[in-house]
Amino acid sequence: MSQNVFTKSISTLIFGLSLTACGGGGASGGAAVVTSALSGTAAVGFAVVNGTVNIKCANSIAIAPSNTSAAGAIQVNLAGQTLPCALQVTGGTINGVANTNNYHAIATSAGNVNVTPLTDLLVANLAGTATPTTWFAGLTTAQLAAITAGQVTTAATNVKTALGLTTQLAGIDLITTAFTPTRNNVMDNTLEALQAAITNNATPYTTLLTNAGASANAGFTTPAGFNAALTAAYVPPGGATTPTVTGFSPATGAVGTVVTITGTNLGLGFQPAPIVKFGTTAVTTPLTFNGQTSISFAVPTGLAAGAHTITIGGMTGVPLTVGTFTVTAAPVAPAAPGGATATAVSATQIDLAWSTVATATSYNVYRSTAANVVITAGNKINASPVTTLTYSDSVGLTAATPYFYKVTAVNVGGESVGSAEVTATTSAVVPPAVTGLTLSPAFDGLTNFANSVPSGTLGSFTYNQGVLQYVTVNYLASPITLAEQVQISVYAGGVNTAYLAGVGAPACVITPVVGVSWPACSTVGITFDKVAGTVTFVNTPMNIGVAGTLFTLNGSLTFPPF
Repeated sequence: MSQNVFTKSISTLIFGLSLTACGGGGASGGAAVVTSALSGTAAVGFAVVNGTVNIKCANSIAIAPSNTSAAGAIQVNLAGQTLPCALQVTGGTINGVANTNNYHAIATSAGNVNVTPLTDLLVANLAGTATPTTWFAGLTTAQLAAITAGQVTTAATNVKTALGLTTQLAGIDLITTAFTPTRNNVMDNTLEALQAAITNNATPYTTLLTNAGASANAGFTTPAGFNAALTAAYVPPGGATTPTVTGFSPATGAVGTVVTITGTNLGLGFQPAPIVKFGTTAVTTPLTFNGQTSISFAVPTGLAAGAHTITIGGMTGVPLTVGTFTVTAAPVAPAAPGGATATAVSATQIDLAWSTVATATSYNVYRSTAANVVITAGNKINASPVTTLTYSDSVGLTAATPYFYKVTAVNVGGESVGSAEVTATTSAVVPPAVTGLTLSPAFDGLTNFANSVPSGTLGSFTYNQGVLQYVTVNYLASPITLAEQVQISVYAGGVNTAYLAGVGAPACVITPVVGVSWPACSTVGITFDKVAGTVTFVNTPMNIGVAGTLFTLNGSLTFPPF
């Protein structure tokens, strides 16, 4: 059988085995030949009834499987066998519930041998395996003969240390210290606490095996919170465990609402772990404990609206009635918005509007460049919830391009399906009216420069006026600084060419970048719009490479958008 997570009733298996050694010879290392019977008990706080006992020893003499009695007792004849021996117990029932786990132990000397979840973790650590069942199935006599008592002792110490049981189990050997499978002895109470911790901390038993078997005979750790849950669940022999319930809250709420029960001994009083029910529906999500005085849990999914009686109990006995909880109807997602419209405002903006949805608290807008917009996170364009009935889409739009939209409504119950799809096409870019440039005062006799169709492409444009007069405009996106820079020069047919004046000139940057000393274009009156195809100048200072302003530029030039 596979190593499964513990059931609600933990399968703690305990073998008290009396072995008498005599004679000599046997396996390598001086292993003893056993001539007597092996007897003991299999239990986990409850006896393992009719469990199958399999044993392999350090020679090739087969031992027929046997079964535990109704009290968990075993009886096996080990005549002629050689220690060490590996033990495995499978199947059977525990407190009337089928046992679905296999547990293992190692006997290196005659005497008592316990088989419990603690010895199973010991075997996992000794062998360096997360699946002791697989290890046992492939175990050879040579492998068994190589196991030493010192290795077993080290693995036992690793298990105690990892679980924080060094003090609690001081003087108790996980394998050789005999005990009975009834409450009020340290070992049995520890095993009951182990199952409670597994349930309360939502830690699968297989996870403990994986951690223990990560490295052979090496220390290991347990999942976060596990040891604290183990400590909280432990009851010293003779300790009071009678539970009481003093109240609970809230008394109403939807499925998923967190409810807290208050009282005393709420963890210890229900063995092997508390079971909370709403009527006949058990809480299957993890329980959260605040010591022994409160337990919190979520109202189970699937509960119908209405009144349900909460009870808390253990595997056996009569559960305590906590009170009546009223499940309210779950919130319902709103309907899809109606009346959606999309209107192109410009080459780079589309405005949307829609009708109100009575139960909505916000809206989301989804966009695509293809029809049949899919409602996915990748298509959502609003960064935060929209709380009005309009939205202006102005990010990432291209001129003369159709866009498709759907709008959804949102509330605590979820998000609606998309609205009816709407579409709009951004307008084409319309070049501004030709204005040309004005130079004030004149530069080498030039006072006006007419706008014209420039030569050049991709941001490098030259405007000619006559034979000896020209203006150049250069746009460059630097791959190193990532700065978008603009250069302007004017030649009027004289000796000098004028450039942008100012600190760090002859270029400006559209958006300032750390480490680039050129001035921002906005501070020198330059607006460069590559999408609209315009560059405008407002009192832009120009000079021939010396301090101060020789003349200013006003006006605009046009170029093919890019």
